[in-house]
Amino acid sequence: MRPSGHHAGICGRALGAVSLGFCYSNNIAVACRKALDKVDRVAIVDVDGHHGNGTQEIFAGRRDVLFVSLHRYGFIYPGTGSRSEMSCLNYSLRGAVGNEGYLCALKTGLKEVDRFDLDLIGVSAGFDTHRYDPYCSLGLGEDAYAEVGRMICELGGRTFALLEGGYGRCFPKCVCNFLAGLEQT
Repeated sequence: MRPSGHHAGICGRALGAVSLGFCYSNNIAVACRKALDKVDRVAIVDVDGHHGNGTQEIFAGRRDVLFVSLHRYGFIYPGTGSRSEMSCLNYSLRGAVGNEGYLCALKTGLKEVDRFDLDLIGVSAGFDTHRYDPYCSLGLGEDAYAEVGRMICELGGRTFALLEGGYGRCFPKCVCNFLAGLEQT
């Protein structure tokens, strides 16, 4: 699904959303709010290279939603997510940490997801963490995405994913690897 959505947030006092970045509507937030009509607790795992500031804004402080974001922090858009707040856990990474650094941070974040006693996992699946991505990059190779999918799959919960960023030449391979990892049991 394009465009991506995790930067779109709440529109001040008016109803609607603020469009930010390449995001017009926060797709993961819409899907999770709808899911909460049928389930009690949802975890959102945002593996995009940029902080999902809109998702955090929408769900901060809710007891029925846990938001976990792994993202590059520093002189990179949107410049938020340096610390965790309420029900939003931020793993801000500085520079190209590569497969090992990224997967270590993801393992830590997924431990919190596992403790959350969730009914559903929504993944903001971004691929701009790849080493050749022109907008962000955390130095990941194509093989890391299969591992990301596998680690999420091992949580054992019902899971869905929505596309966020990813703009480099290896984008299709990264998506395929992630989906292959999600299918493993």
